[in-house]
Amino acid sequence: MAGEIFGEEKRYQDKACQVLSAVGNVGVVIGLAMGGLLAEPVKTMPGLFGAEGALNWSGSEEGVKWMVEYPFALPAVMNAMLLGVMAMAVTTRLRETMHDQDHVGDGTECLAQRPYILLNDTENLFSDRYQEKSRAKTPLRSALTARTIPSLISSFLLTLHTSAFAFILPLHLSIPSSPYSPFMSNSSHSLVPVLFRFTGGLSLSPFTISLYLSLFALLGLLFLVFIYPRWQNRLSTMGLFELSLAIFPFVYLLTPYLSLFSWSHQDTDSITGCAGIMKWIALGVVIGGQTLAMTMAGPSAEVLLAQSAPSDEVRERVKEVRQLVTSFASVVGPVVGGVVYAKGLRDGVIGTAWWFYLVVVAVVAAAWCVGAQGRVYEEPMDDEKK
Repeated sequence: MAGEIFGEEKRYQDKACQVLSAVGNVGVVIGLAMGGLLAEPVKTMPGLFGAEGALNWSGSEEGVKWMVEYPFALPAVMNAMLLGVMAMAVTTRLRETMHDQDHVGDGTECLAQRPYILLNDTENLFSDRYQEKSRAKTPLRSALTARTIPSLISSFLLTLHTSAFAFILPLHLSIPSSPYSPFMSNSSHSLVPVLFRFTGGLSLSPFTISLYLSLFALLGLLFLVFIYPRWQNRLSTMGLFELSLAIFPFVYLLTPYLSLFSWSHQDTDSITGCAGIMKWIALGVVIGGQTLAMTMAGPSAEVLLAQSAPSDEVRERVKEVRQLVTSFASVVGPVVGGVVYAKGLRDGVIGTAWWFYLVVVAVVAAAWCVGAQGRVYEEPMDDEKK
C-alpha cells in the first residue's frame, strides 16, 4: 500500500515502510505483553479471576471455572474481539489504493462519513461512482519480470524461515528442560552427544516468554526508529537486507544450545545464580539477534520489492503476487518446522529443526540475495538505460 500511495517517490516509500514496520512493532509489543498477561489468568491475575477474585462470581474455590478449564482461551477471545474491531475499521474507513480498483469501497466510505443521507439521494450517490469504467487491469504476467522474480523469491524464503522460527521458539522455551546433563553421556563417541545429541527446552512460563519477547520487540522498535535510517543511508537498502540475511543462520545455529543452560537450573524463571544469568544472557543474544535481523529485513524487503516494479500498475500486480507467495510460505513454514521439530524431540536431538531446516533455508535465502537478487538489483531498469 505504501508503494501504491506514494508512487514513484522512492524516498517517501522508504519512510512509509519504516512507519508501517514501526506501527507493527508497537502491535507486537502490546500483543505479546497482553497475551502473556491473559494466558492462565487465574495464576497471573488472581485478584480478578482467582478464588477470591472480583470476577469470580460463582464462588469457585479454584477461580473462574471456564478459565480454569481453558487457561489459554482468554487471549483467543481478546484476539477475536480485536479482529472484529479491525474488520469494522477496514470496512468503513480504509480507502482503496489500487489504481484500477479506486472505485471499490467508495460507497461504504461515503456512508461512514455521511451517516445522514437522504434516501432519494442514495441512488445517485452510488450510480455516479459505479457507472465510471474502471481501467483495464494490468496482466498478471507483467509482474513476473527479471527484476521482480528475484525479489519475490527472497520474500518467500524470508517468510518461510521467519514464520517457522516464530512458531517453534515459544515451543522450545516452554517445553520441560532435560533432567540430565548431556555432558554425562556413556556413549563412546563423546563429542556427538555433547555437540548435537541433546534435548529439552527451558521450561519457561507463558507469561515470562511473552514478557521477554515483548521487551525485545520494544528494542526492535527503538532500533527501527532511531538507528535503521542511519544504517540505511550508510549501507543502502540492499546492504541492510544482505546483512540481515547473514545474521539469521547464526541465530538458528545457536538457538538449540539454549537447552544446555537450563538442565541444571531448577528455578527456570529465576535470573539468580551463575547458571540463571548465563541462560538469560544467551537467550538475549539469540532473541536480540533475531529481532535485529528481522527489523532490518522486513522494511528492506518491502522497499526492494516496490523499487523492482517499473510502474505503479505493475507494482500493484507485484504486491498481489507477493501476498500470495508470502501467505503460502507463512503456512508451509510453521507446518514443516513443527513436524521436523517434533521428530527431533522424539529422537532426542532438539536441534533437528534448527540445523536441518531453518539454517538451510536461511543460508539459501542469503545466497540467493547475494547472487541473483543482488546482481539484478545493480542493473538499471529499462527506463534508466534510456
